[in-house]
Amino acid sequence: MHGDDVASAAVQVATQLAPVAADAAKGTVKLIMDIIKAIKENADKKGHELHGDVKLLSNLRQGGEMNNITLTKEDFERFKQENKDKFKNDIAYFSVPKGKDSNFVELHFLKSDNAVVTEIMGQITNEKLQKAEQPYKMFMVDKEKAEAFQEYCVNNDIPVNLYETEKGEIKCIYAASDEMKVKKASEKMTEIKNELQNTSIEVKTDDKGKPKFYINDIEQNKSITMRFGEKEKLQRVLQEQFGYSKEKSITAANILNSKLTEEQKRFYNSGTKLAEQLEHYERNIRFENESIITNDFSFSKIKLKNFPDTKLMITDKEGNYAIISENVKDRNAVEDILKNNLKIENTEQMNALLAKTEKVGYVNPTESISQGSYNINRLSKNGAEVTLDDKKVVIDISDRTTAKNTLMSEFGMNGKKADKIIDKAGKQSITNNLVKKAKSVTEKVQPMIQKKNKKIGSRT
Repeated sequence: MHGDDVASAAVQVATQLAPVAADAAKGTVKLIMDIIKAIKENADKKGHELHGDVKLLSNLRQGGEMNNITLTKEDFERFKQENKDKFKNDIAYFSVPKGKDSNFVELHFLKSDNAVVTEIMGQITNEKLQKAEQPYKMFMVDKEKAEAFQEYCVNNDIPVNLYETEKGEIKCIYAASDEMKVKKASEKMTEIKNELQNTSIEVKTDDKGKPKFYINDIEQNKSITMRFGEKEKLQRVLQEQFGYSKEKSITAANILNSKLTEEQKRFYNSGTKLAEQLEHYERNIRFENESIITNDFSFSKIKLKNFPDTKLMITDKEGNYAIISENVKDRNAVEDILKNNLKIENTEQMNALLAKTEKVGYVNPTESISQGSYNINRLSKNGAEVTLDDKKVVIDISDRTTAKNTLMSEFGMNGKKADKIIDKAGKQSITNNLVKKAKSVTEKVQPMIQKKNKKIGSRT
């Protein structure tokens, strides 16, 4: 991108990018919060480690941001020890393994803790440089190359430490015994940068005033135009459409970063590397004609790579959340999760949340029973829906007097009949219905069981 292109684009897109960047930042924070919640909820964290989730979530809700660095497992253990001994475990973080058998972890922490993390990394660095039994060396890495350099070292199992000093310089610490490998990695970065001389990536506005990426690879004789977006999006396109390695796409994206205006950078850098952890993420799930009672709750589905199942996450405006596994379909169990985590006491609100959860596919549907010509559906532990022809009435069976008066008023029935319906609704439950089904299946196969040789006995 040439200087004139940046200048001309800046005037046209500055007003557009400000609200877009803010929305993107909010979306990134929501994504990070959901990933933290999903990791916390999983008993088997697959190498993930979470510390101080309450602080992380509280800070993010108040507008905080996350930062990340990549460490060797050995240095991560030293980081945890320093956090405990020197900072009384005050640094909240979560770590993500870089791969199944990788010697590296990605450490994510609050930007507000950047100074203390830098201090710890400086301490770890000094310890290494002073070790007599294992000589270490250090050199400065160009900022544009640093991220790709570390990615290359991670992928090739070269244990290096990169960290940014208070002056903004990037230091690389490595064992003297790995000097040849580190030299090769550095040469690879130079090779990639030379290759990128055949690539042109610019941000310009189209005839409708919308900012776009204009990508041209001279060697491949291939050009693509796409909507302007976060850095991670550009990297994915370069890998998928142009066949670039991850290191090459990172380098290209960082070269462009240095040429953007401040407004453009705000949007461009509003993404997160954590998106790589996602296998599926569907946020703000909504349906037509859903109850307005659920408007104060956000429904999202999230599946992390290497984790067993997709989770449904329901969050209220205060930041309380409930997570439901796709393997939990029992209506009573799901209701308990909602009540305990979202503090739901109102029957009407519980009915609405269960109805939407059912529509998303995370709870079993209600089953009808009859009382004369009336059908009864047990919506929740206290909620029931009574139907006669096309007329439906929802009652709260925990408030018998009100429920009885409602049935008498709406259907014109007498008190005795209303009592019978309420009693019938109170005895009905999804769990009981499922037990009946299971019992029915057992009874059908019973003759086969009875034919077994009684002398052999039953198997255990």
